[in-house]
Amino acid sequence: MTIPSSLFISEPAAKADSTLGPIFATHVDLFTRDDPLLSTFLTYHIFLQEASFFHPYLAILPQPESILNWSMEALGQKLVDVVTRRNDEIQAWRLPWTALVPFADCLNHANVATRYDFRDDDQCFRWHSSQRHDKDQQVFNSYGRRPNRTDLSNMMSRCVFVWLKIGSIVWLETLLLDYGFALHANEWDYVDVEIATMDDFLLPKPERRRLFLAAHLMPFPSRLRLSPDTTLDEVLPYFRCASLSSATAGTSILSPQDPAVEALALTRLRDQLQAHLASFPTTLSQDAALLNHDSVACANHRTALEYRWHRKHILQRVQDLATLQLKEIQQQDAPEYN
Repeated sequence: MTIPSSLFISEPAAKADSTLGPIFATHVDLFTRDDPLLSTFLTYHIFLQEASFFHPYLAILPQPESILNWSMEALGQKLVDVVTRRNDEIQAWRLPWTALVPFADCLNHANVATRYDFRDDDQCFRWHSSQRHDKDQQVFNSYGRRPNRTDLSNMMSRCVFVWLKIGSIVWLETLLLDYGFALHANEWDYVDVEIATMDDFLLPKPERRRLFLAAHLMPFPSRLRLSPDTTLDEVLPYFRCASLSSATAGTSILSPQDPAVEALALTRLRDQLQAHLASFPTTLSQDAALLNHDSVACANHRTALEYRWHRKHILQRVQDLATLQLKEIQQQDAPEYN
């Protein structure tokens, strides 16, 4: 797909406008950045309606959507901190040249490989997909590898602001915060689990540092990041280190230890995840039941439930893996740790 720059709603297009161009030139102090310039240009051309060259494109754009606009009741406790952090980040942003690219902006998002470029020789924006498409098949764009929170059953196209640099594109951070939707079972979703609360270590700190460095792991992390495909091998080394009472020069926390240490490490991991899950006001099964109930008619409410359910699902999956492996050790007559 190739879109010529003559169709862009961009800073050059705004400054070349016969009506607004002279105003922008006269009040340079007010339009030093492209954000207010493009906002004024868009407002004016939306007001023109059919008289605007861009009307066919502007008429199909949906209303901007983001959880930043949700009420506190709709957000719920778990999303408030996310929105607060996002508002703080926005205050510090400085965006490069901004442009709206007709048609390219209308593609829905999916986790597919795509490539973009803007060539100076013909002043065209090009979009390339790694997938073949049959007739009448929907073509998806990719907004980048973004962690996902929700599943909107009627995912509408969103107006995508494409931040163009020379030969590259700068993307924003998350689908839910920046575009107001998310994908079901997004492979890029994650949950950060605080582990800094573990303080009953059996080994002295210098010895634990040595074990971490020997395993090429960051010493004394404050949190672990769990994804939909996290394995026990990725998280157990930290809990093994916390469960060892002695270590030799050949001890590696990347490898299984004796059954008693493994059982204690798995118990620590299981209990840590259980405490995290217990901090939610509902259980995973309760959220699943709510999502399957017709009473959840509000789109924002369903979105918040999906967000909460997916986080719990990631946590529960790793906890189930730890519980299963712990049972296998206990069945081998290893000491039980409850």
